[in-house]
Amino acid sequence: MDIKQLEAEARFVARNAKHNMKLILRNPEMIVDGKMNQVMADLKGMDKLHTTFEAQKENARRLGRTSLRTRLKYLFVSIVRVELRKGKRETA
Repeated sequence: MDIKQLEAEARFVARNAKHNMKLILRNPEMIVDGKMNQVMADLKGMDKLHTTFEAQKENARRLGRTSLRTRLKYLFVSIVRVELRKGKRETA
């Protein structure tokens, strides 16, 4: 299994963790005796992982916009500098 498949599977499990917790709390007989605490801790960890994935996705979008804006700003400044240099040479 490659990294992308593992990541996709982890995202799927994390996305469904909250639903699975509710399902287990409604039907506790689904879990083997003595394993409830471990299962709930695992599901809470998966829910936290889902929150982390969503935050990363949001931050990646923000960084992308900032990066494009910054690149355009630098491009604009470089063009203006060249034009200013040309203007100074013509007047001198």
